[in-house]
Amino acid sequence: MPRFALKMNGVAVRELTADTWLAALGAFMEAEGALAAARRLRCELLDSGEVIALDEVSGRTWRLVPALTPQDLPSLRAPASPDEPAPPALMEGMGRVQHAATAVIAWELALEISGLLAPSECGAAVQATPHQGLFFVSATGPHGGKLRAARLPPGTGFVGVCVEQCAGFIVNNVSEDQRHYKPVDQETGYRTRAVLCAPVVAEGYIFGCLELVNPVAGAYNADQLALVERLCAVLGQRLYRAGIRGKRPAVAVATGERPRA
Repeated sequence: MPRFALKMNGVAVRELTADTWLAALGAFMEAEGALAAARRLRCELLDSGEVIALDEVSGRTWRLVPALTPQDLPSLRAPASPDEPAPPALMEGMGRVQHAATAVIAWELALEISGLLAPSECGAAVQATPHQGLFFVSATGPHGGKLRAARLPPGTGFVGVCVEQCAGFIVNNVSEDQRHYKPVDQETGYRTRAVLCAPVVAEGYIFGCLELVNPVAGAYNADQLALVERLCAVLGQRLYRAGIRGKRPAVAVATGERPRA
């Protein structure tokens, strides 16, 4: 049976299974005590499978998202060549990002899907702004609320390295890595053990990166990085089409010249 998530500010506040999106929406609204009070409900079904529901009288809005879960996904392997088809889970994720209603939703979806391609305890979608450093568009995990909308100076931490060098990388033991920005852990009370970072790049612009933190099992691997990078490429194109121009990358690192892991 399909599973759906109700999202507010990029965070899933409720999840349930239902036969259809309409049944799921009704169950969510009833759980919130909003079903009986709704007067004129307008629903828009997006190409991504998401549903935006607006009560035109009260102005309340609900965003319903079809939820992939790690249990739905086989062990994912990156395509060995450009001619090999991408895994269905990645194809579905790229389609949802490509057709996201807004740029912010595209960031949030990409972060959500990347956490399924490389299951992680938490993560962050970080935008590189031309003059204001690194901006946390969205963050997941037990302390994600403390990071959402936070800012860091350019070049700070693993996300800063990823943006400045325009290259993805994995660090499976951050304890002795000087690139780790420890004040974030101190602020959130969370211990970072491992990270996977992938840049969001399109048409010569670097828009930011996705950072995943602490794999739920084992260690991050090259297949997971390759899958997240494919997703980031689609996110970059979606942001470029929205008229966002990030900043020009100072360095474009070739695949064989990735930062040390």
